[in-house]
Amino acid sequence: MKRQWIIFIIGMLLVLFLPVYAVWQQFVMDRQPTAVEGVLDLSKLDLGHHGAISLNGEWEFYRSQLLTPKDFDRSVTVKEDERPRLSGMARLPGAWNDYIAEDGQRMAAGYGTFRLIVQVKPGQVLTYGLQTNNIRSASRVFMGGYEIGASGNPGRTADDGVQNNVPFLGFATLSGGRIEI
Repeated sequence: MKRQWIIFIIGMLLVLFLPVYAVWQQFVMDRQPTAVEGVLDLSKLDLGHHGAISLNGEWEFYRSQLLTPKDFDRSVTVKEDERPRLSGMARLPGAWNDYIAEDGQRMAAGYGTFRLIVQVKPGQVLTYGLQTNNIRSASRVFMGGYEIGASGNPGRTADDGVQNNVPFLGFATLSGGRIEI
């Protein structure tokens, strides 16, 4: 009989606690900053004590271009037509079906590069981590110019690349100011 009461009390606590936790999570997530036009401003946050931050919002999207940080380096002299061509902004997280095709038709096949600039306090040296959960087919992730993780090997066609979808966690120690992902 005593065991049944313990199970009943635990069940009631869960019934009461889970909705409160769900509301609290939504409140916390709503307070997090979001990226606007490819920039996420975290310069007013104390990142050493803040914890995990979602990189949600508008990311730059470069359709049919497999780019690396070198491609965005303005100190390198290249012809203007060889510079990355911004296709538009993509709302992440989310599927790219609505904007991968140039003609606006929904499709799933293609390749491209997503880019986000994160503004942090200048002069602050911290180790930053980035966790991926679900990047379909293949990906390479760079942070601050360093490749911090990959899943498969992106290619222009299915035959050129190696498809894989394995979550990973990557780290880079960077000085503050501007971090390119």
